[in-house]
Amino acid sequence: MAEDEEISLGPQKAVDLWKQGREVWNAWVAENPVADISFAGVGFNQYRGLDTIPQDEWPFESFCFPTGEKNFDFATFGNGYVSFFGATFGNGDVSFSDTTFGEGDVSFHHATFGQGQVVFRGINFGNGNFIFDAADLGQCSYNFEDTVFKDRASFANLRKVHAAKSFSFRHASFGGAFTLSGNETFGRVPDLVGTKASHHISLAGLKCQFPTELNSSGYRRARDSGDAERLRRLKELAEQNRDFEAAIDFKVEEMRAARWRNKHGFTSVFVEGLFYLVSDYGRSLVRPIVGLGSVWVGFAMLYVIAGKRAFDCQAVGAGLSFSWGQMFIYVPTSKNAREEGMQALFSSPHSDWLFVATFSQSLLSLVLLFQVGLVLRNRFKL
Repeated sequence: MAEDEEISLGPQKAVDLWKQGREVWNAWVAENPVADISFAGVGFNQYRGLDTIPQDEWPFESFCFPTGEKNFDFATFGNGYVSFFGATFGNGDVSFSDTTFGEGDVSFHHATFGQGQVVFRGINFGNGNFIFDAADLGQCSYNFEDTVFKDRASFANLRKVHAAKSFSFRHASFGGAFTLSGNETFGRVPDLVGTKASHHISLAGLKCQFPTELNSSGYRRARDSGDAERLRRLKELAEQNRDFEAAIDFKVEEMRAARWRNKHGFTSVFVEGLFYLVSDYGRSLVRPIVGLGSVWVGFAMLYVIAGKRAFDCQAVGAGLSFSWGQMFIYVPTSKNAREEGMQALFSSPHSDWLFVATFSQSLLSLVLLFQVGLVLRNRFKL
């Protein structure tokens, strides 16, 4: 064969060589360090049980690949363990687009991808028929821990990720841009703790949830104590990429995950619950504005009733004016509104309840105004 002739193994020739086992495969790669390999459309599951490949190393554990394109598009691996542990893919693009993994753990632990784009776009994880209950948290884990990506890596539009019991890139390193997203909510929090990245990381559209359980007091808490740490890392990455909306979402989920792992008790949960009700953790502008309107009108009606005035236009106007002045006591003109409203509504000496009511209104207004400012800051942060 001429030295400058390009070597390319199509699916059938690639399968025939692979079936001979790792030693034969790696020896061939050593003799042919530059070659294109295609397993496109191959149904690997039919080859489980080969004598040449141990089941706990099936199908590509510690296999070496030559420099060139590696294509696993539309390949299927069926149910059972799938291992690329320690595999070395060499330089050149690697594509797992629209590949389907069945029910079973998938490991690329300690794998190395050389220079060239790595694409895991549109991968189908499992058949989607998983059943979750208090005892069963899914059957499959996807392990890219300590994996080295020397160039770009795309894990975009992953399918059926709700079925995974874990999806880990812990301590992986990325020499190029990294993208992670799914076409549905991840059933577990992706683990990017300890990842090393020198380029942009895109988490746009990434949604995840975490399993909860009832504690001994009857309150829900995160089942996995590590979720808070994983969410904290996602928040850090979103902030680095100036995706502040995603960072806030991850921060909220982090708070929820840490709620009962941190032993702050009922007080912490009560305060967090108010934060959620008032502004959805600083994400909803409608809630505090509606709250301010309700406080204004509600206390105005209370003052009219307490002043024993008939509900005529004059009394309602005085109540609204007095209530408005009480909400914005730091505005200079509010003093006049309070004094005029006091004279129009109350003819008798002021009772203690009036001081309690006005103080409570001022405090509620301050809290709601703070939430408005917080939401605006979160939404328009530059």
